[in-house]
Amino acid sequence: MNLLKYTFLLVLIFYCTIDASDIEAKNDSTESDSFEYLLFPFVFFSPETNLAFGGGGIAYFKADANPLGKPSKITFSAYYTINQQYSVDIIPQIYLWREKVFLSVEFNYSKAIDKFFGIGNKTVDNGIEDYEHLNLRFTTNISYKVYENLQYGIIYQFERRSIKDKLDNKLLDDVNLLGSGGGVSSGIGVSTFWDTRDNIFFPSQGGLYEIKAVFSSKALGSDFNYNNYEFNFRRYNTLTENHYLAFQFYLNMVRGYPQFYALAALGGQNIMRGYYEGRYRDNNYFSIQTEYRVKLFWRFGAVVFLGIGDVADRVSNFKFKYLKPSYGAGLRYMMDEDDKLNLRIDLGFGKNGFGVYFSIEEAF
Repeated sequence: MNLLKYTFLLVLIFYCTIDASDIEAKNDSTESDSFEYLLFPFVFFSPETNLAFGGGGIAYFKADANPLGKPSKITFSAYYTINQQYSVDIIPQIYLWREKVFLSVEFNYSKAIDKFFGIGNKTVDNGIEDYEHLNLRFTTNISYKVYENLQYGIIYQFERRSIKDKLDNKLLDDVNLLGSGGGVSSGIGVSTFWDTRDNIFFPSQGGLYEIKAVFSSKALGSDFNYNNYEFNFRRYNTLTENHYLAFQFYLNMVRGYPQFYALAALGGQNIMRGYYEGRYRDNNYFSIQTEYRVKLFWRFGAVVFLGIGDVADRVSNFKFKYLKPSYGAGLRYMMDEDDKLNLRIDLGFGKNGFGVYFSIEEAF
């Protein structure tokens, strides 16, 4: 029954957004060809938040006035719940100086109920995983193109989390659990990526290959000393006209002494759909997923996806018998046919659970 309720609600919002944003696109196109935007409302319900309502959107434009360049974008969302929880997310990604400079910022300020199930790939859901926290987090990444599609960047990452209420989660009573009382993490790092995608919103050819390393240290004001390494490789291919195949390999490794919520976390709306983000946590997390995308008619499209993934304390301890599946399907509506910007609604299934996801842009 919950599955039907969530799916119906998101499909309703999906179609309401289509109608509203078509009007916005027409109005905006008469004013400027270089600036487009999409705004949409949403309402959702979950046991943690109760009834929640808010809005989101995306603005995309050519920051350096290059008509043939990649569009810059700013995505944002905010919601408030009747349980007095809230979350604000703002994510600008700006191309400057003929795409030689790329600025990416991720900002989140939230008061929310999260879940902690423990550490490892065999944790159980006993119904008392909730805890309430207040969180401020932002990450900045400034990169410079050094050769064709190759860029190197500098990262700064900051997070301050306060555990407001442990509720009935006994796991947070463990005095040996780093971060059980919250804390501050602050780190600097480096990034490199090779981007050959033909379109940033709906790639049909090329790839995006990213490597990041962030080092958090008490010398930088952090309460925790640890390093975070990410490997995110994506590849896109056109099979035939209107038929596409996307592939992603993701690996996250955390070393040192991180707070529990900084451990590599499986799940979410982009990777391993069907799992609550953080359902499984540990020092290492990998996932492989593929997605078949097809244009159906007019502006509508559909996808089916399949993936596997898991977490482990050591890379050598990944075992085939413990791998967790992720699979599902989704509907797409192309809001902007020139830049190929899609609205998406996905229904993902995992081991003993499911998730319904509504967002702008593809999952990867």
